[in-house]
Formats: sequence, C-alpha cells, structure tokens
Amino acid sequence: MSDDIAAVNASANDIINTLDDNSADYRVAVVQYNDPSAGVVSSFSSDKSTITGAINSLRASGGGDTPEHVYSGLELALKLPWRPEATRTIITMGDAPPKDPEPGTGLTQAKIVALANSVYVSVDSSPAVRQLLSLEKPVERMPATIVNVVFTGYVPLLMIPTGGSAATKSSFSALSSMTNGTVFAAASASEVVDALKKAVIKGAEGSASGVKPVERLILTSICWVTTCSHRVRIRNPNSFEVAYDWDVYRTSKKGTGTATAGDSFLVIEDINRQSTMRVFWKDENGGKKQTQKALNQKDC
Repeated sequence: MSDDIAAVNASANDIINTLDDNSADYRVAVVQYNDPSAGVVSSFSSDKSTITGAINSLRASGGGDTPEHVYSGLELALKLPWRPEATRTIITMGDAPPKDPEPGTGLTQAKIVALANSVYVSVDSSPAVRQLLSLEKPVERMPATIVNVVFTGYVPLLMIPTGGSAATKSSFSALSSMTNGTVFAAASASEVVDALKKAVIKGAEGSASGVKPVERLILTSICWVTTCSHRVRIRNPNSFEVAYDWDVYRTSKKGTGTATAGDSFLVIEDINRQSTMRVFWKDENGGKKQTQKALNQKDC
C-alpha cells in the first residue's frame, strides 16, 4: 500500500486540479484508516493547500493480518458535517478487505451500507416532532406544522481496490454496488492516480454520479378516522426512503414527512370532507414532482 499512497502523494495537486476542473463548488475531507484504527486527517475544506497537505500527510502504517478497519474509516467519513444540499460522494482506496465484523466497533458491511443509504434528518422543532420524525419507525401521524426540516440523500461509495487481491476486489465491489457507486480498480501503483482521477470526475458529475432514479409516489385516500380527520396511504415503490411535503389544497394545512420503502400512513386532522390532498417530492435531478387525491367519503 505504501507505493500506492506515495503515488497519490506525488500527484496531490494534479488530483485536486482535476476536481477543480470538473466542479465549481466543492469541499474535500480526508480520512485515513489502517489496522487497528481510523482517523480524520482533515475535515471538509475548499482550500486547495489544506486538501493537498492532508493528502500528502498520508502514510501506510499498521497491518499484520491482511484485513483492515475499512468500516471505521467509512463510518467516520459518513458522519462528517456534510452540507445538506451537497451531492455527496466517498472515494475509498485500499489494498485489503475490511474486517467483518470489525473488532471493537462491531461494524459490518450491512451496517455501513445502511448508514450510506440512510436519509439524515435535521429538525429544528419540538422533541415530540423529532420523535415523530425518527427513522426507526414509520411516521403515521404528522403535526400540521414542522419547522426547518432538512432531508439529505445517500452517499455512493466509489471504491478503488489496489493490487491483485480477489478478496479486496470482491468486498469493495459489494460496498459500491449496494450504494449505487462505482469501482475503479488499479492493479498497480502506476494505475492508482488515473483511477483516482476517474473517481473524482465521477463524483463531480452530480446526479449522474450515483443518484438513484426516483419513481413516483402513489397517494391513496383510505378512510375518515373521525368526522374531521382522514387517513391516507403513501406508497413508495423505490427501495429507499423519499422525503416529501404535503398540503391540503386551498387550506393552511401542510407538513413534511418521509415515505419509507413500501407503504406508510398519515392521518390529517381538522379538515373537511371535500378536501384534496397534495404530495410533493423531488426527482433524482432535483425537479419537483406532485400527486394529488380528492379524499373519499368512506368511514374507517
């Protein structure tokens, strides 16, 4: 691994210039992992000298048994302070597979993939609202007013397995495929910089770099729970969660929620029986999509 890192050290400026040529607005953080630890070398920065300095400080260390703490490095990267509106990408380079499960942390492939594919929620509101928006359970009842809710997408993992290890290629490919990422293999140190540049360009492509197509949400009117509260179903045909806004047409009733994969339910309160509900979400390119449904007259 030392020759791979040395090649990257020597080309740090060239690598960042490649990013600069392909993205008008970027921040880069650098995380190093080995065995038995991982750490943040530099948090997010748009300063070229800071980024290249962090890259140039990387050195190969640790090891012994071949697998390394890849998952600890990925977990640290995934929990960095990402900008909510940013297209997020992690580029990972290594010549050894992850320890699975990872000693000390208990991290597994499944946990890292779930974290990379999670929807993070930032809520400036009451504890009760935060509890309702917990991703640990479907949201069934949503308050009419929620303040400053920010949903951010998932993180495609762009993986660069170096050397000829079949185990490394297999594990890196699995992480990439399960997060809608891409693999850029480098058989030797002479190919590492080129693979890294390709990954940088891919990451800078925005929606083409790994944003999954978003299929339309399906809104169904279920029944009236009381004379002025109605239960609806939001069916999400995607394999991932989709953030949405909702309102009741020509009223002040509105809110925000998350449609989990499959069916989730919502009860809208204090409305009349001639109401029409609308649901809004964004497609993979950030375009606004909408569906609406006149509420039926069926009682639960």
